[in-house]
Amino acid sequence: MTRTLVDVSAWPLVVLRFSRVVDAETVQQVATGLSATLDRAERFCMQVDMTNTSRFEWAEIKSFDRFARANEDRLNAHVAALALIIPSAMVRGAIRVMFRLKSPAHPYRVVHRRESAVEYLAPYLAELVPHGVVNG
Repeated sequence: MTRTLVDVSAWPLVVLRFSRVVDAETVQQVATGLSATLDRAERFCMQVDMTNTSRFEWAEIKSFDRFARANEDRLNAHVAALALIIPSAMVRGAIRVMFRLKSPAHPYRVVHRRESAVEYLAPYLAELVPHGVVNG
C-alpha cells in the first residue's frame, strides 16, 4: 500500500499523494509534511492526489479541519492555489463537507484527473515561477 507522501521535489508545486484509506496515521503524516512545507515561508501551489483513495472517515475529515484551522494564517499566506484530484464520489463528498465547514481563502478546484489539476494550477505556478522552471 502506498503511504501518504508530501512531495516538494517540483517546488513550488507541492504534491500530496494519499493511500487507499485515509486513517489517523495518514493525517499525522500530512500534518507533519505540510507543517515543514509551511515553515519554508514561501508561496506554493498544492496538488492533492487522491486517485487511489476510497475511504475517508469523518474523524479524519475533522482532523484535517483542525489542522487547517490551526494553520489558517500560514495556509492563507503561502498557498497560492489548490487542486484536489478525487475520482471517488464518496471522497469528493467528504472534501465538500470539509470545505463547507471552512472554505480555504485561496483558489481551489476539485477535479477527476491529474491532467485537469495540472491545467488548473498552471497559471498560478507561472506567477510563482515567471521563467517557467518548476523544480525542487
